[in-house]
Amino acid sequence: FYCPEHARTAPKVVSYAFNHLLEGKDPDSLKTPKRVVLAYEGRGGKLETHHDGKAGVVFADGHVEMLDAKAKLLWK
Repeated sequence: FYCPEHARTAPKVVSYAFNHLLEGKDPDSLKTPKRVVLAYEGRGGKLETHHDGKAGVVFADGHVEMLDAKAKLLWK
């Protein structure tokens, strides 16, 4: 997946990553899905902030937030 904003500066670089720690997990097994990262703008578990110092983060409950790189995130 590619972010339109990121594609202007790095058109061949994937913008979003899936939280591999959730692979094969039943979503109902998550204790706090509203805080667990499902997908995020970045790579290797690090946010890449291309939008005024913020990155898009999709949480396991389906909501999205724009967060800065210092945000404390749950990965499992």
